Amino acid sequence: MKTSRISLSALVLGMFVLTGCSPPKEPAAQFAHPDVSGWATLFESDLSNAEFPAGVWTVADGVLTASKDQAIWHCGAIFGHLAPTKSVVKKPGEWNRFTINCLGQKITVVLNGERVTEMDMSRWTSAKTNPDGSEIPAWLSRPFAELATKGRIGFQGKHAGAPIFFRNIKIKELR
Repeated sequence: MKTSRISLSALVLGMFVLTGCSPPKEPAAQFAHPDVSGWATLFESDLSNAEFPAGVWTVADGVLTASKDQAIWHCGAIFGHLAPTKSVVKKPGEWNRFTINCLGQKITVVLNGERVTEMDMSRWTSAKTNPDGSEIPAWLSRPFAELATKGRIGFQGKHAGAPIFFRNIKIKELR
Protein backbone atom coordinates (compact mmCIF):
# COMPACT_ATOMS: atom_id res chain seq x y z
CA MET A 1 0.00 0.00 0.00
CA LYS A 2 1.41 3.40 -0.98
CA THR A 3 1.72 5.86 1.90
CA SER A 4 0.78 9.41 0.98
CA ARG A 5 2.52 12.37 2.57
CA ILE A 6 0.54 14.32 5.12
CA SER A 7 0.82 18.07 5.59
CA LEU A 8 1.16 19.68 9.01
CA SER A 9 0.21 23.32 8.75
CA ALA A 10 -1.29 26.13 10.80
CA LEU A 11 -4.45 26.11 8.66
CA VAL A 12 -6.76 23.19 9.16
CA LEU A 13 -9.16 23.00 6.28
CA GLY A 14 -12.55 22.09 7.59
CA MET A 15 -11.40 21.09 11.01
CA PHE A 16 -10.46 23.23 13.91
CA VAL A 17 -10.67 26.95 14.37
CA LEU A 18 -12.62 30.19 13.74
CA THR A 19 -14.07 33.31 15.22
CA GLY A 20 -16.78 35.78 14.36
CA CYS A 21 -19.81 33.64 13.45
CA SER A 22 -22.97 33.30 15.45
CA PRO A 23 -23.34 29.78 16.87
CA PRO A 24 -26.51 27.79 16.19
CA LYS A 25 -29.33 28.30 18.71
CA GLU A 26 -29.68 24.60 19.67
CA PRO A 27 -27.51 23.30 22.54
CA ALA A 28 -24.92 20.66 21.68
CA ALA A 29 -25.99 17.12 22.53
CA GLN A 30 -23.88 14.38 24.11
CA PHE A 31 -22.25 12.09 21.51
CA ALA A 32 -20.13 8.98 21.83
CA HIS A 33 -16.69 8.89 20.24
CA PRO A 34 -16.11 5.81 18.05
CA ASP A 35 -13.93 2.85 18.99
CA VAL A 36 -10.74 3.60 17.01
CA SER A 37 -8.79 0.49 17.98
CA GLY A 38 -8.87 -0.82 14.39
CA TRP A 39 -8.19 2.51 12.70
CA ALA A 40 -4.91 3.38 10.97
CA THR A 41 -2.42 5.66 12.69
CA LEU A 42 -2.20 8.93 10.75
CA PHE A 43 1.53 9.60 11.24
CA GLU A 44 4.64 7.47 11.46
CA SER A 45 6.26 7.87 14.89
CA ASP A 46 9.15 9.82 13.32
CA LEU A 47 6.87 11.96 11.07
CA SER A 48 8.55 10.48 7.99
CA ASN A 49 5.19 10.54 6.16
CA ALA A 50 4.48 14.19 7.02
CA GLU A 51 5.34 17.45 5.29
CA PHE A 52 5.88 20.41 7.62
CA PRO A 53 7.98 23.56 7.99
CA ALA A 54 11.26 22.87 9.78
CA GLY A 55 11.20 23.85 13.43
CA VAL A 56 7.40 24.05 13.73
CA TRP A 57 6.45 20.46 14.64
CA THR A 58 8.19 17.81 16.75
CA VAL A 59 7.24 14.42 18.13
CA ALA A 60 8.51 12.76 21.31
CA ASP A 61 7.10 9.79 23.23
CA GLY A 62 4.16 9.61 20.81
CA VAL A 63 3.11 13.23 21.43
CA LEU A 64 3.06 15.71 18.52
CA THR A 65 3.55 19.37 19.42
CA ALA A 66 3.94 22.72 17.69
CA SER A 67 6.66 25.12 18.74
CA LYS A 68 5.49 28.14 16.72
CA ASP A 69 2.47 30.29 17.64
CA GLN A 70 0.14 30.68 14.58
CA ALA A 71 -3.52 30.66 15.61
CA ILE A 72 -5.75 32.65 18.08
CA TRP A 73 -9.23 31.23 17.36
CA HIS A 74 -11.77 28.84 18.95
CA CYS A 75 -11.22 25.13 19.56
CA GLY A 76 -13.57 22.96 17.51
CA ALA A 77 -14.51 25.59 14.91
CA ILE A 78 -14.04 25.74 11.14
CA PHE A 79 -11.32 28.35 10.64
CA GLY A 80 -12.64 31.66 9.32
CA HIS A 81 -16.11 30.26 8.73
CA LEU A 82 -18.04 28.69 11.60
CA ALA A 83 -17.69 29.02 15.37
CA PRO A 84 -18.33 26.09 17.70
CA THR A 85 -21.69 26.08 19.47
CA LYS A 86 -19.89 26.28 22.81
CA SER A 87 -16.53 25.72 24.48
CA VAL A 88 -16.05 22.29 26.06
CA VAL A 89 -12.25 22.43 26.17
CA LYS A 90 -10.72 20.74 29.20
CA LYS A 91 -8.44 22.65 31.54
CA PRO A 92 -4.68 22.80 30.81
CA GLY A 93 -2.91 19.53 31.55
CA GLU A 94 -5.90 17.37 30.52
CA TRP A 95 -6.30 15.73 27.10
CA ASN A 96 -9.19 16.75 24.85
CA ARG A 97 -10.73 14.21 22.48
CA PHE A 98 -11.86 15.14 18.98
CA THR A 99 -13.82 13.13 16.47
CA ILE A 100 -13.97 14.93 13.14
CA ASN A 101 -16.27 13.34 10.59
CA CYS A 102 -15.92 14.56 7.01
CA LEU A 103 -18.26 12.92 4.52
CA GLY A 104 -18.53 14.70 1.21
CA GLN A 105 -19.18 18.37 2.00
CA LYS A 106 -20.56 17.66 5.47
CA ILE A 107 -18.28 18.15 8.48
CA THR A 108 -19.14 17.32 12.09
CA VAL A 109 -16.83 18.03 15.04
CA VAL A 110 -17.36 16.23 18.36
CA LEU A 111 -15.18 17.55 21.19
CA ASN A 112 -15.08 15.72 24.52
CA GLY A 113 -18.33 13.92 23.78
CA GLU A 114 -20.30 16.96 22.59
CA ARG A 115 -21.11 17.93 19.01
CA VAL A 116 -19.82 21.48 18.78
CA THR A 117 -19.71 22.14 15.03
CA GLU A 118 -21.69 21.05 11.98
CA MET A 119 -21.01 22.42 8.51
CA ASP A 120 -22.37 21.80 5.04
CA MET A 121 -19.62 23.26 2.84
CA SER A 122 -22.08 23.66 -0.05
CA ARG A 123 -23.67 26.62 1.79
CA TRP A 124 -20.36 28.58 1.75
CA THR A 125 -20.58 29.95 -1.80
CA SER A 126 -18.79 33.27 -1.21
CA ALA A 127 -15.12 33.95 -0.51
CA LYS A 128 -15.99 37.22 1.25
CA THR A 129 -18.91 36.44 3.59
CA ASN A 130 -20.22 33.41 5.45
CA PRO A 131 -23.88 32.37 5.05
CA ASP A 132 -24.69 34.35 8.24
CA GLY A 133 -23.18 37.52 6.71
CA SER A 134 -20.00 37.60 8.83
CA GLU A 135 -16.75 38.43 7.07
CA ILE A 136 -14.30 35.73 5.93
CA PRO A 137 -10.57 36.53 6.39
CA ALA A 138 -9.23 37.89 3.06
CA TRP A 139 -6.49 35.27 2.81
CA LEU A 140 -9.15 32.50 2.65
CA SER A 141 -9.79 33.29 -0.99
CA ARG A 142 -11.90 30.34 -2.21
CA PRO A 143 -15.46 29.50 -1.20
CA PHE A 144 -15.71 26.21 0.72
CA ALA A 145 -18.37 25.07 -1.76
CA GLU A 146 -15.64 24.98 -4.45
CA LEU A 147 -12.99 23.16 -2.42
CA ALA A 148 -12.06 19.53 -2.94
CA THR A 149 -13.34 17.12 -0.31
CA LYS A 150 -10.21 14.97 -0.52
CA GLY A 151 -6.64 16.04 0.04
CA ARG A 152 -4.13 16.85 2.73
CA ILE A 153 -4.85 17.04 6.43
CA GLY A 154 -3.48 19.99 8.38
CA PHE A 155 -3.22 20.63 12.10
CA GLN A 156 -3.60 23.82 14.10
CA GLY A 157 -0.36 24.95 15.71
CA LYS A 158 0.10 26.81 18.99
CA HIS A 159 -2.50 29.47 19.61
CA ALA A 160 -2.50 32.51 21.89
CA GLY A 161 0.93 31.48 23.19
CA ALA A 162 -0.41 28.22 24.62
CA PRO A 163 1.35 24.97 23.74
CA ILE A 164 -0.67 22.42 21.80
CA PHE A 165 -0.16 18.65 21.78
CA PHE A 166 -1.65 15.76 19.79
CA ARG A 167 -1.43 12.03 20.42
CA ASN A 168 -3.15 8.85 19.24
CA ILE A 169 -4.19 10.42 15.92
CA LYS A 170 -6.19 7.85 13.95
CA ILE A 171 -7.94 7.96 10.61
CA LYS A 172 -10.55 5.86 8.85
CA GLU A 173 -11.95 6.31 5.38
CA LEU A 174 -15.74 6.57 5.35
CA ARG A 175 -17.65 5.04 2.48
